[in-house]
Amino acid sequence: MSNNVTLTVDGEAPKPLLTRDPPSGEIFTGDTVTLSCRAGTDPAGWEYLWYKETQGAALTSTDSSSTDGSNYTIHSAAVSHGGEYWCLARRGSPTVYTPSSDSLQLSITARPQAVLTLETAWTEIFRSDSLTLRCQVEGSSAEWNYTWYRDGRHLPLDPSGDRLTLTAGNDSYSSEYKCRGNRTGQPSYTERSAKDLKQTTLV
Repeated sequence: MSNNVTLTVDGEAPKPLLTRDPPSGEIFTGDTVTLSCRAGTDPAGWEYLWYKETQGAALTSTDSSSTDGSNYTIHSAAVSHGGEYWCLARRGSPTVYTPSSDSLQLSITARPQAVLTLETAWTEIFRSDSLTLRCQVEGSSAEWNYTWYRDGRHLPLDPSGDRLTLTAGNDSYSSEYKCRGNRTGQPSYTERSAKDLKQTTLV
């Protein structure tokens, strides 16, 4: 004799619950954010579809985002990723669709920009001179520490101050320097500075 099987029949497909990770706080350019869609108490067997207000068709994986089961992940957020998102699920044959989830508004904030300046005010700079570079964060009153880079490599400086002095008599003037601000709050780091020492005329 076969075992009895009990089936529970609901009136309609469940409305999915849409959440995000991180669950709160600002999201800055370059961050990773994951949206999760869950249909009912048993999400198995559902195929999830993702939508954004500015696109008519369901979202698919791209260079900067990917769909994986019930998750949609933005790997390196850009301001253009901001907007209103929602999801729904489908399964079976004939296909059963859930209602759309409540929408979730995603806002992406541009990460602060570090600015590198040459404090030496001379119009001509000689290779025998000592130069001082200063790193600052545009429009920020927060306390920042700074990381310095030469030719793309981290310079281990202690303390990690906002000024870097280049000593005459070596090849440091022919290198490319950049900096980045760091702190314990959010955002925890800035974009690297765009300017480098090679843009300065040396005689």
